[in-house]
Amino acid sequence: MRFPIPALVAGGLAAIAVVGIADIARSQGQAKLDDATILAVVEFAHTAELETGQLAQEKGSAQEVKDLGRNFVTAHTQGRDEARALGTKLNITPKLPDADPMAKAHSEAITKLRGLEGKGFDKAFVDHEVMFHTAVIEKVKTSLIPAATSPELKAYLNKLTPSLQAHLDEAKALQTKIVAAED
Repeated sequence: MRFPIPALVAGGLAAIAVVGIADIARSQGQAKLDDATILAVVEFAHTAELETGQLAQEKGSAQEVKDLGRNFVTAHTQGRDEARALGTKLNITPKLPDADPMAKAHSEAITKLRGLEGKGFDKAFVDHEVMFHTAVIEKVKTSLIPAATSPELKAYLNKLTPSLQAHLDEAKALQTKIVAAED
């Protein structure tokens, strides 16, 4: 079974995702990595995953895609709530830097995903999730954890990393299944 995606659309989404990964990494080089910025980046990543997960529940044609979206919404809602509670506890007001490249990349990716239907959406969504989670894990490990000054924030980030890895593993497994179905 093939998952037809017009080459231009698929290539465009892949390009946005790749640019998004580079932008996620670069955004930390541009912004001062204080605890408020770190917390804002984490909250944004959770919110972005809520949005894409909800979209998967609405537009996914395969039940596995809908289920993955639902699982991500549940987990990232909890993660965002924990991040917000930590911010309140530490008296940190998260502020994402103006014109953050990560926010722009997410906006472009979600617009492209909204324009897809059926199996084309399924494949693009799963590909996006693999790329997004890969980038976020890298950012958390190499930029956010080392820069965090609050021990509580570091502990939250260290707790978050295995959950993100589990999401990446789920998305990769579904990606493999979709690719196998194309053959």
